[in-house]
Amino acid sequence: MVSLWTKKFSKNSLDLYEERIGVGDATANFLIEKFEDQLAEEFGRNFAIFCSSGTGALVAALYFFRQFGFTKVSMPSTSWIANLNAVVATQMHPFFRDTNPSTLLAKWNRNTEEILTAIIHISGRISYPESLSKSPILEDFSQAHFSELEGYKAGKIGQISVASTGITKSLTTIHGGIILCDDENVYEWLKTFIRNGVTNNLVETWGHFGLNFKPNAANASIGLSEIANLQNTLEKIRAVKKQYIKELSEVEFVTLLPHRDLEIPLYVELHCEQGKKLKQFLLDRDIQVKMAPPPMFEAGYIDDSGSPLELLPGARKANETVVILPSGPDLTSEAIRLVTNSVKDFFRV
Repeated sequence: MVSLWTKKFSKNSLDLYEERIGVGDATANFLIEKFEDQLAEEFGRNFAIFCSSGTGALVAALYFFRQFGFTKVSMPSTSWIANLNAVVATQMHPFFRDTNPSTLLAKWNRNTEEILTAIIHISGRISYPESLSKSPILEDFSQAHFSELEGYKAGKIGQISVASTGITKSLTTIHGGIILCDDENVYEWLKTFIRNGVTNNLVETWGHFGLNFKPNAANASIGLSEIANLQNTLEKIRAVKKQYIKELSEVEFVTLLPHRDLEIPLYVELHCEQGKKLKQFLLDRDIQVKMAPPPMFEAGYIDDSGSPLELLPGARKANETVVILPSGPDLTSEAIRLVTNSVKDFFRV
């Protein structure tokens, strides 16, 4: 079996994780704060908050904007469903933008000041709607840790920027999420929100509304170890994409979706008009692949997409023609050749 994502942890990382499960509050807080300080430094923001998941980070950020009257969110049609679920959970309404099938990024146009813009970077590609200067921006850079484009850096574009640090991300804590911002008042509100709206368990009066998205010190310890090995991880991710390009450069009928120079190619995607047939062919050979996500506006629990569906054809096209291939920093050269040879075999049949 060739897995969709291959990542190995060093013995040191796993030993630290085991040692720090169940540590006391003082040690836990020290580890979490140390990790947060490093996150702020790595991403170039004034403040960083580590929380229990990327979804938790999204929900916290959306609740922050909701208190200022934002009820509509302009967002891509193509992304992981957690983005939509967070919008629904906070009782906000999605306004979907169509997808460019050749990049999986949203096609943006100008919003009014009353609509929050949720930009979502996909597979390391930076999405930046420059024409939306009047619209507040919530940035989800889960799939683009350390990507850059023309002076824009993932994690620095939004008034609030959030990300998952799940297992399939460039910087992983196994489970966890990141919230970044520059305003101290925003930071303090979000910091308490993920702790049920209070500063600590000893308070005698309740604070503002919040939920329990508190982080785990053991996951923070993994993050500290991963930051120390970060450049090696990023180079290995780049090397995986380079080998795929080399192996598939002469194959007709397929195109690898491009990444620009300073974008980190987190996942490798292949465009093919027979995408779903190719997917099944590879699955039959024990190669784990999947299509680009189905359009979020097809989720059965939303009533209105915010846009006529005939104006959103790109998202469906991407779901039919873009195959996500096995990726990850520790995917072996042998595994890549097995995948690419199977792709070549598909077109010989």
